[in-house]
Amino acid sequence: VQIDVKDTVAPTASISVDEHKWTVWDTITFGLFYNESKEVTITAADNENGSGIKEIVYFIANRDYEADELRVVEWKSYTEAFDIDPDGKYVVYAKITDNDGNTVIITSDGLVLDKTQAVVEGLTNGGTYYGRLEFTGDDELAGVKSVVIDGNDETNSEGQYAISPDNAEHTVVVTDNAG
Repeated sequence: VQIDVKDTVAPTASISVDEHKWTVWDTITFGLFYNESKEVTITAADNENGSGIKEIVYFIANRDYEADELRVVEWKSYTEAFDIDPDGKYVVYAKITDNDGNTVIITSDGLVLDKTQAVVEGLTNGGTYYGRLEFTGDDELAGVKSVVIDGNDETNSEGQYAISPDNAEHTVVVTDNAG
């Protein structure tokens, strides 16, 4: 007598971007910043008793989705690595189904791809100013990482900066989290 035992174990999978690799559905933080396009790779494997991978699909979102929301999204068939381009916030969802019908959904962390330079209001690159100089540093997408004035890190949480008049030349460098 031969008894067929159906595979009930979901396949394993991973989403990779650079050195980062995700294998579960986890909390999304949007804590990874890049200033250029990034290649996304999805890999999947069935367990040793399984009948193989039937389908790999993915969905790119700009926010964290709940499981019930993913039932109505438009999944794309995954055939090879693909690029995501700046400027935006991204979460990659992957759904892998084996030939026995077992499914797993995994996510990347939140990725911020921002190739736009940080904004400095109140200053013009190469400008000449007289008197007290006030300016703000901002980057809507990636956030400001640092404001360096004359080689000194002056970053503050308010984003407001001033240089007192002194007839000297000053260098101001504003860097966003994407570099």
